[in-house]
Amino acid sequence: MRSRQRGGALIEFALISFVLYLLMVGTIELGRMMFAAQVLQDVARLTARELAVTPIQADLSFNDALIATRTTIWDPSKLVVDASTDATIDAGFSAANMPVVNRALRPLFITDTIPGSGGVDLPVLRYPGALVVDSAAPLGVTVKIPKLNASGGYDALEVIAEATATGVLGPFSVTNGGIAAVVVNYPFQAASMSGFVPQPPATPGGPPEPNIGYVVEAPAGTPIGTYSGTNGLGAQYAFAKKVRPFRRLLTGQAYFRQALV
Repeated sequence: MRSRQRGGALIEFALISFVLYLLMVGTIELGRMMFAAQVLQDVARLTARELAVTPIQADLSFNDALIATRTTIWDPSKLVVDASTDATIDAGFSAANMPVVNRALRPLFITDTIPGSGGVDLPVLRYPGALVVDSAAPLGVTVKIPKLNASGGYDALEVIAEATATGVLGPFSVTNGGIAAVVVNYPFQAASMSGFVPQPPATPGGPPEPNIGYVVEAPAGTPIGTYSGTNGLGAQYAFAKKVRPFRRLLTGQAYFRQALV
């Protein structure tokens, strides 16, 4: 009888290991998401406060204000830092080389590589998203945030933008309210969970249909990686396919009234 029970524990573990794996992965990814959301909110408050208290021309728009304070508050071209040595990392994130908001985003930077000189890949630290060419950037590339649009394609969002209603003039100019309304965009993508297409309910007003059979496949040729590919949407192997990671566009928002003098 004892010999017939041999291996029973292994079979039981195989049955419950999938559930345990999901619980573990879900806990890790939820923790990453909560951490990112907290950093985004802190950065949004910092950006709004700095824009509100910095002396600038009263009738500037939000985007013009960012340009006017590019060396001190925010520089969208400095989202990729040379990580080949500790010295280049320290120099890239130094107060002399990087504005205060860029440095505040450092906890969200990821490791990656970009083409370097002589055909050798250069290790970098960068903000998550899609790498795009930027001649003004120290390393020739910067980052945009991909967002799905109504036509099924992707729009490129800025990391830092003004929080406004669609089609409404922003409130930053003193003539339109004098409020620094800031939104910080971050593309959270799971390193160990796949993306699925939401399914409509079978009956109007009912619960959504199960979507376990509707995994989001990555286009052919997309390199494996959480933020790989032309649009930075990533690819990983699951369900015997190359699929997209689970993703959500996270934002942090803050509002400060400008200090008028």
